[in-house]
Amino acid sequence: MLRKTFEKDAHILATITAEKLRKAQEEEERNSPITDPAVRLLRQHIYTTGGRVVGSDQSRHQLQSQIWATSIMLNPPSLWITINPCDLHDPIAQVFAGKNIDLDNFDARLGPSKEKCAQNVATDPYAAAKFFHFLIKTILMTLIGVDAVRQCVKSHKGIFGHVSAFFGLVESQGRGSLHLHMLIWLKDTPPMEEIKHLLKTEEFRQKVKDFIRANLRAYLPGFKSADSIKEIPNEVEVAYS
Repeated sequence: MLRKTFEKDAHILATITAEKLRKAQEEEERNSPITDPAVRLLRQHIYTTGGRVVGSDQSRHQLQSQIWATSIMLNPPSLWITINPCDLHDPIAQVFAGKNIDLDNFDARLGPSKEKCAQNVATDPYAAAKFFHFLIKTILMTLIGVDAVRQCVKSHKGIFGHVSAFFGLVESQGRGSLHLHMLIWLKDTPPMEEIKHLLKTEEFRQKVKDFIRANLRAYLPGFKSADSIKEIPNEVEVAYS
């Protein structure tokens, strides 16, 4: 309503009739441009308004545009990462839920039990969201090397080197727990045309393999082989993992 064209647009939109909307629908079904200016204006306002509604088609289009624009400026993203912290078996989540747990002298044998941990998280979704936000911010700062605050983003060298940009979206699973999908642009990434040329050389492909082996892998002490994993006893009553 604060727009200078509000009254003018209101008069134009008032001329829309059911017949005009039916004609515009037929034009869209034929993949033809909408000829009526009032209907075009209506669609423009709906698209602009919908862009402010999280989860709408318009908001997703805006996010996709930001990703494409970043790729044009900084070349293609280097990494696609999903971070999915487990709030049911993490003592940090229980601290956010109000439980008195000494994390400096942590003892996994002290309560709460596994069932009580899950109940605490299920009854306090705000604590689960705070735990997720705290853990993601900590991972970004300590591993990725990015400190994002409201006014600026500070970057230092992380486990993948220097990050030029990152783009992350939070998604909820069926039971409501949160996880993060993230694109990361690493500094000095070659442009797409150069990458296509480099991937045809054995030397560059070997460099990519060496980078993945050095930086991206799953490791836990004692997991030497598939047989060693089978020998680990399954303790289903352990509350914390």
